Amino acid sequence: MELWFYKAVDGDWLDKLIGWWTGGPYSHVELVFSDGTAFSSSPRDGGVRFKKIEPSSHWVVVDLKAPLREMITQNYQRAFKPGFNQWDDVASLYEGYIREWCEAQVGKKYDWKAIVGHFFAERDFEDRRAWYCSEVILAAMKRHHLYDGSVRMHPNEMYARVERPQIATV
Repeated sequence: MELWFYKAVDGDWLDKLIGWWTGGPYSHVELVFSDGTAFSSSPRDGGVRFKKIEPSSHWVVVDLKAPLREMITQNYQRAFKPGFNQWDDVASLYEGYIREWCEAQVGKKYDWKAIVGHFFAERDFEDRRAWYCSEVILAAMKRHHLYDGSVRMHPNEMYARVERPQIATV
């Protein structure tokens, strides 16, 4: 799995506004699965969805293999024997769990209310009717112990956190 961050400067006026407002170069993020299918919430697509996105210079890609392996090692090390080398199989299984949760979110609306100023409203992310891009991806990662922290952040904050991951322990 990878995170793809969209460069605000390459987008439309809304992308540029989000980049300016959040003080960074990114306006959107996608969670891209190993089969190339991207997951996120986008106002252009009416909310939460899966779609194919072609790689281009508009995106900055962050590979999630290392954080995923670290999380599995930290949380499930007793389940594996020394010399275990089936990480790809375990990561693939884990990716399936994350994808299943994402599929259950498809069709939910884009969270315009949060975008216009309610980033810090305390709500239960388990019972959401609307999501913005980084929020839904962080919720998926948090639910499956790949991330430990707030799900209420914009793509630029998320990118900064990916550089210093907070791996959850169970």
